[in-house]
Amino acid sequence: MRTFPFLSVGLLFLSAVCFVACEKETFDVITTEVEAPSPEVIAAVDCPNLMLDVGDACGLDGEAGMVSAECECINSDSADLIAMELINDMATEIVVTVESDPPFLAGPTYVVVPPAGASVSYYLPEGTTAFSLAAYFPCSDIGVADVVESYSNASSVEGAIVELHVDCP
Repeated sequence: MRTFPFLSVGLLFLSAVCFVACEKETFDVITTEVEAPSPEVIAAVDCPNLMLDVGDACGLDGEAGMVSAECECINSDSADLIAMELINDMATEIVVTVESDPPFLAGPTYVVVPPAGASVSYYLPEGTTAFSLAAYFPCSDIGVADVVESYSNASSVEGAIVELHVDCP
């Protein structure tokens, strides 16, 4: 019986392990196509024709105005301008949802009110003699709190200033 030297057997075993253990890996080539979105999608504004959001400031015939829900720049010649003073009685910034009756033509629906408070302008339909403003905001104890203020003037509400205190009970 013939014996192989120990070194030869070891090399033979090591070679067998390498050939059996090694496996060829294949990689798939993947091609990805990216379509560029349209300018309207990139801009992501409410009114692409003006490149502004509803409630943003705009200019009409050299006069300051505001973008309406219909994406028109309206000013005090075509609507009654009022101001809402949001007074934050809490120590933290809060997001307030604003609604009006009659519905405002232009103005922000959501207002971030810092502890110092905020002043926001709204345009109401021309000739409005009475309106109410409602502010809705989250309160940790009760969920959603609301504050409603009404205002009326026999001739017009043009130039009215309404104060709303934002505070959780």
